[in-house]
Amino acid sequence: MAPFSTKIGGRVIQRTFGITLACLILGVIIFVVEAFNGLDMTSPSAIMYFFIALLSGGFWYIGSYYELKAINHAGVSKAMPFSMVFQFLATTLFSAFFFGNWFDSPAQQIPLGLTCVAIVVLGILLIGISPNNSYHKMEKKSNKFLVYILFSVAGFFAYFVIPELINNLGDKNYWTYAGTFFENPNKNLFLKGFDQGMMFPQTLGMFIPACIFMYIRGKKDNINYFKEKKTYQNMVPGSFQAIGNLFLIFSILLNTNAIAAPLTELSVVVATLLGMFYLKEKKVKPFQAITLIGLGLIVIGSLLCGFSKFLLNLA
Repeated sequence: MAPFSTKIGGRVIQRTFGITLACLILGVIIFVVEAFNGLDMTSPSAIMYFFIALLSGGFWYIGSYYELKAINHAGVSKAMPFSMVFQFLATTLFSAFFFGNWFDSPAQQIPLGLTCVAIVVLGILLIGISPNNSYHKMEKKSNKFLVYILFSVAGFFAYFVIPELINNLGDKNYWTYAGTFFENPNKNLFLKGFDQGMMFPQTLGMFIPACIFMYIRGKKDNINYFKEKKTYQNMVPGSFQAIGNLFLIFSILLNTNAIAAPLTELSVVVATLLGMFYLKEKKVKPFQAITLIGLGLIVIGSLLCGFSKFLLNLA
C-alpha cells in the first residue's frame, strides 16, 4: 500500500481518505454477507464489540497517518523498516507475554522466540541505518520522521492488539470475570473463527477520522480535497490495504499476534524492494549490500518466529 500511495502522491489526508474509503467498501460488502448469515447487531455485547472495533479502526488511522508523514520525510525504504521494527517488538512481545501465547508451548518457545525477534530486529535495523540518496539531505537536516514513527507505532499497536484483546474477553483463561456479556455473539459467524463481525465497524472507524481531518484541512487550505483526483486514485493502493487488513484479522483471530505479527513483518521486505526499484530510492553506497542482508535476516527471523511453535512440536 505505502509504495503505490507514495507514487500516486497527494497530501497525507488525501491518501488516507482514499485508502480508508477502499477499506470501507470491502467492510460494507463483508457486512452485507454477514447480515444474511445471522449477524447480531442489537444485543448489548454485540454493541460493545462494535464500538471497540470502531475504536480499533480509529487507532489504525492514527498509525497510517503518521507513517505516511514519516515516509514523506525519509522515503519508503527508510521509514517503513523503522516503523515495522517497533510494531514488531510491541505487538509480538505483548501478545506473547500478556496473552501467554508462548507459555502454553514447549519450554524452548521463549528463548527461540526471543532469538527470532532479535534476528528480525537486526535485519530491520540494517535496512533502517542505510540512507537514501534521494532523501539524504533532508535526513541530515531533520530526524522528525522518527517522531512520526513513534506516533505511528502507538496507533498501530492499539490497532493490532484490540482484535486479539476482544477475541479473548470471554475467555476465562485470561480474565477474572468472563461472563456471557463478554462473549462475542458473532464468534461463529460467516466462516467460523473469521472476522467475528469486526471488519465493518473497524473500517468505519478508519474512515470517519479520515473524513473529518480532510474536511478540516480543506477549510484551512480553502481547497475541496473531496473533489481532487489524487484523493480517489489512492483507492487503488487502498484496495491492497483492505484485502491485507481482512486477512490480518483472520490471522490474528486464528493464530494470535505472536504468530501473525512476525509474518506480517515480511511486508517490509516488499515495501523496501518497491521503494528501491519502483520509487528509485537508491541506497547510498555501500549500503545496498547491507540492505539486502537485512532483508534476508527479516525473512529468516519472521518465518522462524511465526512457525516456531509448529517447529518445536515437530521436534
